[in-house]
Amino acid sequence: MADIESAIAKFTELNEFSKPGADLLRKILLTNGVKLSLQLRALYFCRDLKAADCAALLKSALGVHFDAFLRHEIAYVIGQARCDDASDVLIALLEDDKEDPMVRHEAAEALAAIGGERFISVIKKYEDDPSAVVRDTCRLALHSLQNGAAGCEEGSGSIPICSCVAAPISTSAYRAVDPVPCTSSDMADNSLNALQEVLRDESLPLYKRYEALFSIRNAGGDVPAQIIGGALLGDKVSEVFRHECAFVLGQMQSMAACDALLKCLENPSEEPIARHEAALALGSCASVCGSEPDKKRIVDALERRCSDPVKVVADSCVVALDVIHEAQSAVTAA
Repeated sequence: MADIESAIAKFTELNEFSKPGADLLRKILLTNGVKLSLQLRALYFCRDLKAADCAALLKSALGVHFDAFLRHEIAYVIGQARCDDASDVLIALLEDDKEDPMVRHEAAEALAAIGGERFISVIKKYEDDPSAVVRDTCRLALHSLQNGAAGCEEGSGSIPICSCVAAPISTSAYRAVDPVPCTSSDMADNSLNALQEVLRDESLPLYKRYEALFSIRNAGGDVPAQIIGGALLGDKVSEVFRHECAFVLGQMQSMAACDALLKCLENPSEEPIARHEAALALGSCASVCGSEPDKKRIVDALERRCSDPVKVVADSCVVALDVIHEAQSAVTAA
């Protein structure tokens, strides 16, 4: 007990620029009873480990965590780290129809992030999967791999956007590997109004709407956030699209989309993948919010949903509240 308490104390002193070793991350990530938000933070630090250490630790984590929240985040980190040594577990997750669809979705997206034509045949088997979230993700992944595989050759000298299209990470103000790149798209030259039309057009292929989504995000500001918030609430065809809208709003941290995120979270008829992402986005927005009344409105909503019957939503609300609390503590300490 003293050992893990010491590890937690050491871990909580880290900042975003820290480079913790595998031993410390292993203790935090694999020990039962450690706060979920700390385990999630440890998971993200794994991206900076050597490939072999990262793969070994994340595979071990899948062996001890069985809730959808952490399992899908583990798959996400494997992809973000381009951890090819763990691609076998991603394939196993995708192929297991008893696995939560959120986890299978993240596994497919992670395979596309790692890149390589060898994954096309695996992903193609699930482009008509009974689960809409798996089906949509696999179609996006196939588009990305089939149209950008050449960009992932070893030694290309650039960091690939998730879809295997090589592009410098500096092309995005957000340190994220997007499922579909907008850097090489004609979307970049479109007006905000034109992009909004594409974003809302449910008859278009999903990847085109994703291109518009990321182009609008990259414009930055409250108006783009409101446009994306409108798409989050207005879309009727793809829960994957709605979850990506919520994720992007969390990146933007604009309170202009707060109402849309709250409506998404509070809607019990919305799919868990979108509601969970809305909860995390609200935590991100509130962590930088200077208005105490607005922050309180978010905190109150998250606290109500900490006992949500959908566990991944409840877990996400707990993590979001921890993010807000940690941000407030950092301000107080300063």
